[in-house]
Amino acid sequence: MPLLLDELATRDAVLADELTTWAFYTTCNPYIPFGKAGNTRVAAESVVECRQLRGQRGSDAAATEERISAVAKEQAALRAEEHARQRQVHTWQNEERKRQLGALSVLDATSRLRAIALDEDHPLGFYPSEWADFAAAMQLPPETQKTLLTRLPHAPKGPWRDFGEAIYDAFRKAGGPIGGEPTTAASTTAAQSVRGGG
Repeated sequence: MPLLLDELATRDAVLADELTTWAFYTTCNPYIPFGKAGNTRVAAESVVECRQLRGQRGSDAAATEERISAVAKEQAALRAEEHARQRQVHTWQNEERKRQLGALSVLDATSRLRAIALDEDHPLGFYPSEWADFAAAMQLPPETQKTLLTRLPHAPKGPWRDFGEAIYDAFRKAGGPIGGEPTTAASTTAAQSVRGGG
């Protein structure tokens, strides 16, 4: 019936209003004449009051929908802001890594490994896998080899892990670290550069 009344209202609003009023006062069915909005019919004492209640509830529903939409937009904006921040951090980290690796790339393999061994801020996976040079590790001074040993258990799978296993095998066969070249000023400076960002 509500659909019929709505359709009739588009053709004859006066007749539709009369039928609506008649139905309101002659039936106990809460869904006549307003359909699913029958709860307003129960609360209202007249057609006019019922329509007012329907209008108010429609306005409340629209306001609620608007608040939900506003919250959703705010959350989307926050997610976008966080995503942009993370991209900036990621970009900065990449640039910083390039700078730090550039400072080490000019060193010879042994000095570079010495700097890596002394770097307490980055895992071995931070460094290119081609820098896992076994021959260079054997040239490190004993104290630096010991320091490098403490980092190897955390080496990522791949060249760095293989590098660590090779060093352990060599040390087991030799009965301990194998002494090599003394510490150089260049490698010490490079290690400080990596740790302190300059």
